[in-house]
Amino acid sequence: MPCETRAQLEHEYQVATGAFDRARRDLQTRIGTLPKKDYKILSRAAEQAWESLQKVHVALDKHLREHSCLL
Repeated sequence: MPCETRAQLEHEYQVATGAFDRARRDLQTRIGTLPKKDYKILSRAAEQAWESLQKVHVALDKHLREHSCLL
């Protein structure tokens, strides 16, 4: 029987990975073309996306260890 919690956490991880990739790419492609205040906004968005990704990663890892639903 599939683990619904694992499936939800894996989905959240995929979403968070995509959000971080987009934020990082946006920051990289616009570096040097933005005023400092706009760069700071994009930089903070990338930091927040990274923090969200790390949070979901920790939750997924914890669930896998505690629930033993590795397959």
